[in-house]
Amino acid sequence: MMCCRGLARALTVAIILLIALPCRAANLSHHDLSSLAYLADAVVRARVTSGLHERMGVRTHEVLEVYAGPLAVGEVFEAPWGSLVLERLWGAGDDWHVDDEVVVFLVRDASGPRLVPSGLRVFVDGRA
Repeated sequence: MMCCRGLARALTVAIILLIALPCRAANLSHHDLSSLAYLADAVVRARVTSGLHERMGVRTHEVLEVYAGPLAVGEVFEAPWGSLVLERLWGAGDDWHVDDEVVVFLVRDASGPRLVPSGLRVFVDGRA
């Protein structure tokens, strides 16, 4: 009788472990600037000309300065930011302003340019 209980417990633990092994937390990609530059096809400073404060969707950008890649100054491109939102999530007060200039690290796929994961840098009151 004791042998059967031990076997049942061992089987239960084994089943739980087999179910739990594929369940892991999603690993978010956050890169340092060197990694971003390595992964990107283009690195530019751009002005967001539409959609800056929208919750979702595609933003339109005008290239102001090219650090790397095939884009040219003055070129306009659209790139989705996914669910990125420019809202203050820390501190008190409303005395801050997100500038319309951004530095973006881009890769090109079949649908056009898109951000490298964590490849957006914004300026707040003139500071990155």
